[in-house]
Amino acid sequence: MMQLTPAVKNILIICVLLFFAKFGLEQQGIDLNRILGMHYPFSSLFRPHQLVSYMFMHADIGHIFSNMIGFVFFGRMLEQVWGTKRFINFFLLTGLGALVFHYGYIGYQVMQLKDGLLALGLKSDDLDALLSLNRIDDLELINKNLSNLMPGIAPENQELVVPVLSQLYGYLEEPTIGASGALFGIIGAFAFLFPNTEIFLLFPPIPIKAKWLAIGYGGYEIFQALQNSASDPIAHLAHLGGMAVGLALVYFVYNKQNRHFY
Repeated sequence: MMQLTPAVKNILIICVLLFFAKFGLEQQGIDLNRILGMHYPFSSLFRPHQLVSYMFMHADIGHIFSNMIGFVFFGRMLEQVWGTKRFINFFLLTGLGALVFHYGYIGYQVMQLKDGLLALGLKSDDLDALLSLNRIDDLELINKNLSNLMPGIAPENQELVVPVLSQLYGYLEEPTIGASGALFGIIGAFAFLFPNTEIFLLFPPIPIKAKWLAIGYGGYEIFQALQNSASDPIAHLAHLGGMAVGLALVYFVYNKQNRHFY
């Protein structure tokens, strides 16, 4: 029977408990994703604890299953090599690294959308006032304020304001959840330390060396990030950020002897 290491075991327990708690609390009108999921740092919904808590929340059964399987297979071996304390630090740092990449991109998009709204005729102070409101809670107030502002905007621009503002609210209020960024960091570190270890995939059911698995995952995420599809809810840059930080940590900090185990 596969023996779970302490940190991996506790990560699994916390993630599973919060996953079921999320659906239970939904029945009482409490959105746990909104409370614990990571929000844009300059959003009114951001709270400091979200920098860590977002990693323990998951969207659906496929999301949590794939992440937890990854932690069992890859995280367990890294914790055995490094010890629990260093593994936990690695987990947290790669999770934070994933946020830096993801919200670096989001921040650029937010600035572009803000500039677009200012170009359409919204004044800076009015825009800041609108964005200080929560669309989920204050939709009626937002609509009222926006209606009052519309006469000051050129008629040909008025119909463009709402779609751009809606997209901007989406960036500010949509939470990022999941341990995938940290998991990609763990996969990268595992592939660096155990490059020739064969992993037997579930889908498709074939063996593959860890180094090719990591390269394949990384290539896929780069391709998806470049597609930049509006219908794709996956934070591909967060995955790439987690892997990049994981590889940097294992190369410069965690593996100074440049050892490969297999």
